[in-house]
Amino acid sequence: MPKVKSSDFLMRRRYSESLIDQKITMNGTTARRVAADIKMPVSTFYAKKNEPETFSIEQVNNLARVLGWSDRELLNFIRGKEVV
Repeated sequence: MPKVKSSDFLMRRRYSESLIDQKITMNGTTARRVAADIKMPVSTFYAKKNEPETFSIEQVNNLARVLGWSDRELLNFIRGKEVV
């Protein structure tokens, strides 16, 4: 069976999800702590992390503040790819 390339949408979703995971690891924190800091149940945080396009603008803003994202990292998250 031939391998099928992942769609552009899925690749962008995975990229945005990985940005969250990277910052959590770099900051030495946990997803549970980040969820508490942005005032969101942990299960909701995981669900939204797996589907980053479901974050509201306010939630993305809070996430950027808690994770310490630069403007470029925030733009990368929103676009789902590295912005040059």
